[in-house]
Amino acid sequence: MKPLAIVLAALLAAITSASPLSLLLIQPSCPNSNISASRASEVVSKFASAGVVPVSVPAIMPTVDLRVKYGNIPENLGNEFSALQTLQEPVIGFDPEIGYDPSTTRYTYIQVDPDAPGPELPLFRQYLHHIIYDIAPSCVPSQTPKTQARYMPLTPLSISPHRYVSLLYRQPAGAYTPPALSLLDDVARAPFNLEKYVQEAGLTLVGGNFMMEGLGSSVCGLVPGCTNSGIGYGGVGDGRAIRTDLLGGILNGLGI
Repeated sequence: MKPLAIVLAALLAAITSASPLSLLLIQPSCPNSNISASRASEVVSKFASAGVVPVSVPAIMPTVDLRVKYGNIPENLGNEFSALQTLQEPVIGFDPEIGYDPSTTRYTYIQVDPDAPGPELPLFRQYLHHIIYDIAPSCVPSQTPKTQARYMPLTPLSISPHRYVSLLYRQPAGAYTPPALSLLDDVARAPFNLEKYVQEAGLTLVGGNFMMEGLGSSVCGLVPGCTNSGIGYGGVGDGRAIRTDLLGGILNGLGI
């Protein structure tokens, strides 16, 4: 047997006899799989039945499974949270899309409330809660996501639960600059035109999730502007701007 053939035979023998652990160590760090067919079907079904389609997005055909966790509790297509559970910014995660290099493909995460200030009278539909861009899949160890709109805690001003919708978009290839926001950050996050923002940015929807949250009746009784009817904060008599975050509700209720 020629020397090269001997080397190749030895290498083949080493690979075929390797333990599962050694094979795991030489696998690529990023998984090579899209969202499962059953999970994708569930996302499509739940978005439609909850009215997220077409209220927030015209349609969704997910190619990644968007994971959004508050502490150790994940969003899961309409599960319910309390206001205390969502005070802290969530952790966002997802696996790579097949056909897109995870080391160079970047994504934008957007969270909106289509039911602000209350689900029965959503005057501020698509109220903006969060935008992060230049996110890479979770398996990419070194990444530098950027915050365009910092997380505003989910504090609905009604007992009737709001839908809080998390959306993941693939950014166009190359250097990316998001469209400017014509909003007063931390004071007013509405009106926010999600459709216009997505079109101007050239974003492609690849994943989504959502959860439900309303104020409990005991908490609602302590928050100025909270209503039992689901209409949400109705504003004050002098017509000043309605602010639908918790601090804004308190300030408006105090006449500040």
